[in-house]
Amino acid sequence: MKKLKIVLTPEWGEFQQMETVNAMQVEEWYEPAEAAPAFCFPDIAFGGRCPFPEWDELQMEDAVGQLPYEIRPIPTLDDNMTFRGVFPERTAEGAIHVRYRIFPRILPEGYRRSPCFDFRAEPNGLNGTGLFSLILPYSEDEKEKMETVLSWDLSGLPEGSRAIFSLGESFCGGIGFRGNYTRKDLADTMFAVGRMQAFEKDGLGVYWFLDPPFDIRGIAEKILPIFRYEKNYFEDSSAEFRVFLRRDPFTPSGAGSACPYAFISTYSALDTPEDFAGDEEKWIDVFIHEMTHTWPAMEDQTTGDGTWFCEGATEYYCTMIPYWGGFASAEETSRKIHRKIVEDYLENPYREMPNREIPKIQWQDLRAQHVPYGRGMLYIARTEAKLREEGKGSILEIVKKHSITNPMTRQEWKDFIFEKLGQEGLEDYQHMEEGRIPTFEKDLFGPEIRID
Repeated sequence: MKKLKIVLTPEWGEFQQMETVNAMQVEEWYEPAEAAPAFCFPDIAFGGRCPFPEWDELQMEDAVGQLPYEIRPIPTLDDNMTFRGVFPERTAEGAIHVRYRIFPRILPEGYRRSPCFDFRAEPNGLNGTGLFSLILPYSEDEKEKMETVLSWDLSGLPEGSRAIFSLGESFCGGIGFRGNYTRKDLADTMFAVGRMQAFEKDGLGVYWFLDPPFDIRGIAEKILPIFRYEKNYFEDSSAEFRVFLRRDPFTPSGAGSACPYAFISTYSALDTPEDFAGDEEKWIDVFIHEMTHTWPAMEDQTTGDGTWFCEGATEYYCTMIPYWGGFASAEETSRKIHRKIVEDYLENPYREMPNREIPKIQWQDLRAQHVPYGRGMLYIARTEAKLREEGKGSILEIVKKHSITNPMTRQEWKDFIFEKLGQEGLEDYQHMEEGRIPTFEKDLFGPEIRID
């Protein structure tokens, strides 16, 4: 197994008139495969809304000395983005040592919310993801694991600073995480570093820099019992989950993006406590949605194939589990279902657009993004009702076999549906993919819950 060592050294200073982490040095030592490229990173992602950080020129060397290289496009490793590869111009002798500095993103004028995977600073620190901060080793086999050690050097940060990775934690000079990981495992991580505050209890960690204009500790306390309930419901009792708050310098805010066992959630620096008065329910709903992504998962490398399930099944469970667990009333649950299915889906101008067509326009017209959520949620609810009526079990049977780190395939779902509901079940699935609007009973989600 190849070995990879990563050392992250954040630097403290001023960035856009903020005292914060204003740069981060990255060093990597890797035993490369013979095939080129040796390393890779995303170039343009999500319609240009999530760029790789600005960086100093990459320095590369091996046992002989400086290792010249060329950077050029490679076939994409993810349907939402383009990739570039780092190609050594001669055969490397021994391990390759790479170092570069990356800088927090400077948002363009008029910027509005987008996926939260980018490398962003705010007063007292920054957060981001492995995908948009690390130039990672390339492998033709995406399932190839590397013996990996990631360390932080916080010696240049103020006393009391912390560094939190969704795969682990370290203090000054400590190990962030170690284990055997694929490139994608390392890309699909989230982190925060700087002078941060935290809520940490029973496997749930919430991290932020400046106090947001709402009671984050109180919200975390409300989420904690739901997190415990979900872990037991999905039979993942040892699960830990980390939430990183991000302070947007614009409004509106309120976005969220998930990685395995973690997510980044945003609020606006322009918001006041009055803006959140009476709106706590919506924020908690986003929190629970992103947390629930941990369990119902389907491969979605070709965006659209699995989005309906990743988002729709998550919407179904994040709405119903609080009700089943006694944390939400039937009235509150009915209100959420009406918004998610009727307002965001059935009244959406793109409600009849096929699953595979939606990704082509969803970053030009954000209304299209809502369709897979409501469509998938309604399909899951109808499928669950049919299974129950015919005494064929529950979709929970297949959901529990997978998670965000082990997503099911589209074919596995089709096989499950055919086994349980036969050809009629497959036809319902096909109709959902094609964008057909189904009929359903008003009490589909239970006798106490109404969809008006």
